[in-house]
Amino acid sequence: MHFKSLAAFAALASLAQAHPGHDVSEEVAERRHFINSIHKKDLSHCADKLRARGIEARNIARRSAAVEQARALKGVSKKRDLDSVLASDHDESDTGYTANTDVSKLFTGNSSCLLTPEVTQGPYYVGGEYVRKDITDDEPGVDITLDYQVIDVDTCEPVPDVYVEIWHCNSTGIYSGVVASGNGNSNDDSNLDATFLRGYCRCRSQSAPGYSVVVGGLGLAMLLN
Repeated sequence: MHFKSLAAFAALASLAQAHPGHDVSEEVAERRHFINSIHKKDLSHCADKLRARGIEARNIARRSAAVEQARALKGVSKKRDLDSVLASDHDESDTGYTANTDVSKLFTGNSSCLLTPEVTQGPYYVGGEYVRKDITDDEPGVDITLDYQVIDVDTCEPVPDVYVEIWHCNSTGIYSGVVASGNGNSNDDSNLDATFLRGYCRCRSQSAPGYSVVVGGLGLAMLLN
């Protein structure tokens, strides 16, 4: 029996050496072909079409209205004095924008990014979150209104019926819905039921969901993103 066991072990060892892993060369070649086939890196080629079809004008109007709505909700009834604003050091260069800058200048420009099938998932993705635009849940921080738009780079048209999901940590670096080492108190199971700063909503005809979020914290080994 001892000899048979040794023989069987030797056979398995030989099999393992003969097949240390599958050949990934085909996968590598396929991935390289996909990456090399991406010629459109942004929406610069769509600028004229978006303008001619009225999409750019609607974007400006929608985003301007979102700013005014956010100001009204926060009770911002008047514009701050330019001298007092510029006297505050926020470690940023003066870009020339003021409270009176025309909205057509503020909400135009090619600030798009190209989506690809490969992305790092997480950290702390949680499925089944609420469909909503305001994900703040009274969390402290600087209020920000986000406006997304999903454009097909081939047709230069908004992509309808797409759901965009967003989540981020709070001002103390904690993500809701997760109990893990490095994410606050790992013994606090109540965080599993928390939903702050998470949600998703549907892109309709203009493919432009807006979110109300707050910024003011660092996650585990990373900046807020």
